[in-house]
Amino acid sequence: MAAIGGRAAPTRRRAAFCNTAIVAAGLLALGAVSAAAQNDGTEESGAAPPTGMVSILHIDVGQGDATLILGPQGRTLLIDGGNTGKGRRIVAARLADLRIDRLDYLLASHYDADHIGGLDEVMMLMRDVPSAVIDAGGEGPYGKTPTKAFRDYVAAAGDTRTTVRMGRIDPSGTGPMQVDLGAGVNLFIAAADGCVYDRVLSPDDDGRDENSRSLALVLNFGAFDYFVGGDLTGGGRSGRKKTQDLETPTAGIVGAVDVLRINHHGSQTSSNDLFLTRLDPQAAVISVGEGGMNRVRYMHPRREVLDRLHRLHTDQALRRVYLTTRGETDGGLEERDDRLLEIAQGDVLVVADTRRFFVNGDVY
Repeated sequence: MAAIGGRAAPTRRRAAFCNTAIVAAGLLALGAVSAAAQNDGTEESGAAPPTGMVSILHIDVGQGDATLILGPQGRTLLIDGGNTGKGRRIVAARLADLRIDRLDYLLASHYDADHIGGLDEVMMLMRDVPSAVIDAGGEGPYGKTPTKAFRDYVAAAGDTRTTVRMGRIDPSGTGPMQVDLGAGVNLFIAAADGCVYDRVLSPDDDGRDENSRSLALVLNFGAFDYFVGGDLTGGGRSGRKKTQDLETPTAGIVGAVDVLRINHHGSQTSSNDLFLTRLDPQAAVISVGEGGMNRVRYMHPRREVLDRLHRLHTDQALRRVYLTTRGETDGGLEERDDRLLEIAQGDVLVVADTRRFFVNGDVY
């Protein structure tokens, strides 16, 4: 294996991974079939040690987010659904490719349209309602009147809409936060609605916005840890305003992970140095679009964020950063970025068993 940043690079299996969608279908199906074969129907939820595989599919929805998690018994959690129109055209279509016609759980990280705009479309195309649609509660995006995307989402969720509680989600417990992705899968809500678990934060109304309300979720499966945090803010500037730093206290709770879904598409509002250093991932994923508003306004992933990731690559465990598209980095990508970035031009699939994990065919 070639050395990257003084460490062994992930094993490359590029030739066997020429069609992400087809391979994703195969791996997701394999995980469900393998787990079903191991589960004879007598297993008590949450009682057995981790077995099988967990699959995490970062669906390419352009400038937005949609992440599908498939547990070892085939149970599903969809986090966000892309922008309006993307739920039907992309997310639901991908679920159909994977022969998934019912989602067990949905989670809205926050109420920006590029995250919840497609969720109502996905729910309407499923054969049954999910067990729970989880969000931070409230009556719309922070400081704004309810948007059409929010109203459509609430209408589709109906009585299944559930306000999140921070802390470990006990799949065998009772109450509204009963989320069960299979034996051995542990879920932990580290931040929600501008608050961080077990931390008292000083009020910062000037820096608070909808992104700071994002739900931050940690998934643990055996030795594997994964973090996804919507557009969670880390104190960077958004226009003339400095955002609320939720990343720093969140990092103190979460600790090191194997795979980090980069917050806010690589925006300058997020991914502060302390957060990245403490989470110290081996692999990172950026969900980002090309063209449109990203080209004329956002320019994600921002060069300052890529520079921080380069430092993490040189000094710590980070081996590779996977992007759903090239994005629209301010100043463009540089030659040195080739050593760090993998441009998928499509979905990014993470598959983990209890000992190792794979990202788009790369072995870690």
